[in-house]
Amino acid sequence: MAGTTIEKIAVTGLACAVPTTKYKTESYIERFGETEVGKFVDMVGVKERYVSIENQTGSDLCYTAAKELLSYKNIEPSTIDALIYMTQIPDYKQPSTAYVLHKRLEIKQDCLAFDINLGCTGFIYGITVMASLINSGLVKRGLLLVGEVSKADKMTDNHTNAMMFGDAGAACIIEQGESQINTLLKSDGTGFHIMGIQGGQARHPLNKENPDWDSIEPHMNGFETFRFAITKAPSVWKEFSKSFHCTIEDFDYVIFHQANKFMVDHIAHKMKLTKEKYPLSIDRYGNTNGVSIPITIVDLCEREENIPETIKLLCIAFGVGLSWGTISIVLNKKDVLPMIYSDDYYEEAYSIKFGQGEET
Repeated sequence: MAGTTIEKIAVTGLACAVPTTKYKTESYIERFGETEVGKFVDMVGVKERYVSIENQTGSDLCYTAAKELLSYKNIEPSTIDALIYMTQIPDYKQPSTAYVLHKRLEIKQDCLAFDINLGCTGFIYGITVMASLINSGLVKRGLLLVGEVSKADKMTDNHTNAMMFGDAGAACIIEQGESQINTLLKSDGTGFHIMGIQGGQARHPLNKENPDWDSIEPHMNGFETFRFAITKAPSVWKEFSKSFHCTIEDFDYVIFHQANKFMVDHIAHKMKLTKEKYPLSIDRYGNTNGVSIPITIVDLCEREENIPETIKLLCIAFGVGLSWGTISIVLNKKDVLPMIYSDDYYEEAYSIKFGQGEET
């Protein structure tokens, strides 16, 4: 798409939730060896991350974040006109997990609710979709939720997958306001096979007698992924800056998808950014997929004392699809909640029987 400005839009709240259990990467030395773990930390940058308990899903973390955010902002669920849930790992094959969250949050029936299956670019795509709905006049206030719980470390002998991914959920309120967002999003389906999970769905279902567990793990062509990221991220910024007549100096911070420290540092170097300009969170939270940009924003506001009250952010994401893009947003520091830690999950979900009518 060409770059576009969406007027009369405000991002008025942001909250993130992570599990309470922290895994330190050094704890994998016994499993994978000191050399492999050392190389992983040096290259990828993950020193620790938060991992969910067995029954917890991405939607549980989003629910916790949303409840805290709505309470903090004193927003009634009856004023939410749209709920969008961005995830690659929904609670069910059907229905969309947005409906589970709609029920749990007790949002009114006069509300759009749907999932979008998207990974690393989920936050910037989600803001663009929600802002477009608001700009159309269909929605006044929307709740964007982004959640991922991978469980990868519990099921794999692939050391990268085991140590890479953190679990998290984010809630973001977007509504009519006096601000604007600038957005530029890109897609390239010719690279859909470069990263993803091949098995477990229609084209490659699991064999019940002899399941291929490897097929439901994330797989990635490392070289092609690296080349894609370090090429597309700087080029989309260059196009964005020309489209909207802006420079890096117009923003307080550049928030990258936290894919890999070496990769992000390489992109930042190509964009001539100083270390202070692009905060990192991958060392303490891991790669949280689509949640990594809001996680980094929350972490920044919590850790740094000298950031401005009104923060001008340039967000850049790239990943599975292939998809990539850039969006600019303005946030008030007071509207960003401190990190939330929770192991809560939807207990009733495990007693609900589909096709039985009322919940049991």
